[in-house]
Amino acid sequence: MNLIVDENIAFANEAFSGFGKLELVDGRSITNSTVDDADILIVRSVTKVDRKLLAGSKVQFVGTATIGTDHIDIEYLKKEILDSQMQKAVMQIQLPNMFLLLC
Repeated sequence: MNLIVDENIAFANEAFSGFGKLELVDGRSITNSTVDDADILIVRSVTKVDRKLLAGSKVQFVGTATIGTDHIDIEYLKKEILDSQMQKAVMQIQLPNMFLLLC
């Protein structure tokens, strides 16, 4: 499994390296070619997640280490990326709770 994770998420390497091949990337530089082969994308609010970013990619899960979702086109994810059983998989991870979720 290939993960693209914003390098500015605290403890990203420790939190996500056990899930597969991890690539830490500056969130402001994440592009369509960056996520082309990714299965999982974990971002902060500096990365706009929409059709332009995800078109043609393998991304099946998008997580955000923020409180809000205004940087994520949830309707696009529901319609184009996630099948009906995975629609609830677009999740927000609040940093204080991240390690509780992963433990």
